[in-house]
Amino acid sequence: MADAIPSADKKTLWGNFLSLASLKGFDYILPLITLPYLVRVLGVEHFGIVSFAQSFAQYFILITQYGFTLSATREISLNRDDPQKINEIFLAVMAVKLLLAVACFLVLLSVIMLFPLFTAYWTVHLFSFGLVLGDVLIPVWFFQGMERMKFIAYFNIAAKLIFTCLVFLLVRGPEDVMMVPLVNGIGFVSVGFVSLWFVHRHFSIRWYLPALGSVRRLFVEGWHIFIANITPSLYHNSSTFLLGILSSNIAVGYYSAGAKLVEVGNAFMYIIARTIYPYMNRNRGAFEGMKKYLLVPGLIMTVVFLLAADVAVEILFTDAFGDTALVLRLLAISPLTIGVVGAYGSNYLLVHKQDALYMRIIMYSSITGLFLLCGGIVWYQHFGAAVTVSLTRILMAAWCFVAYRRLRKAKTPEAA
Repeated sequence: MADAIPSADKKTLWGNFLSLASLKGFDYILPLITLPYLVRVLGVEHFGIVSFAQSFAQYFILITQYGFTLSATREISLNRDDPQKINEIFLAVMAVKLLLAVACFLVLLSVIMLFPLFTAYWTVHLFSFGLVLGDVLIPVWFFQGMERMKFIAYFNIAAKLIFTCLVFLLVRGPEDVMMVPLVNGIGFVSVGFVSLWFVHRHFSIRWYLPALGSVRRLFVEGWHIFIANITPSLYHNSSTFLLGILSSNIAVGYYSAGAKLVEVGNAFMYIIARTIYPYMNRNRGAFEGMKKYLLVPGLIMTVVFLLAADVAVEILFTDAFGDTALVLRLLAISPLTIGVVGAYGSNYLLVHKQDALYMRIIMYSSITGLFLLCGGIVWYQHFGAAVTVSLTRILMAAWCFVAYRRLRKAKTPEAA
């Protein structure tokens, strides 16, 4: 990417970027094909019901990921030349994720039985848990750390294509609302099992019970990043969830439609950040040359969302989604702020082992966002949710940049 990067590393980085882009890109591009269809056949309210269930499932995904997307990726990247160590890390991470998944499923069953809001559409919530199982089984963190993302991308593309076809075949009206999470979950879980077989076959991962000490060590080391990863849901994922609680499914539908469009840009920024992250852990001095690959695309996508909001909503949605264009504009700053956090947060603070500092920035910003979110939704519904999410991301980005500047100015060994 930068001139100082050796040709072999450039090739690896671009290969990983394209693989991640296909992996995550299909997660967002194919929904852009199904999204207009779903909002038409389900209607605003039932589309809101699906979005509400998915937002609840996202809490469980955040718990089962436990920060391993960064902490385990870092461990794999630093030890990838030691097959025995790689095997040990892999099994310990999978053990933690599976145990957390069991606990989350028990919580889901309890919530469905105890709260009428969830009982009314219990099948939608139950089938949405397939997203959690798929995320547990797919070792994206492993392929990232090994910088071999192309393998899992192939499986992901096939599963998403199957899901897209099934949506058009099986979802014909509001009465088929439960089929959306069902076919989505089937796709994710299928990819999970195939990817585990592939890891065993091509990376010589042997299956045995991991040592308790390894499990405990990874659990402890992942704590700060886990908190940093889960606290953004206090304002981001909760924007959809709290709209369903405090407002209506129609408001959820308006907001979710705009948020899903913005998430396409956000996903692109996450792809770049995660592509760079393993490389930065091995080449700290390349930061100044690498940060532009997060900042420039973020700025471009923010401008595009601001200018193209009306056209995008008009093309993709029905007239019933008139409020979505303004929601999209209010969220347009997101790609730029995520680029800033990716550059100065995960790819600088975490690379320099400033896990606790990064955790505090994300946690305190997210808690602030949660308080603002409740008031914003009560007073301005989906518009208030969009403004709150954007303000929280601006705060987070500014704080990461200030922390970076202070560490650079201090010139400590950790920040060098």
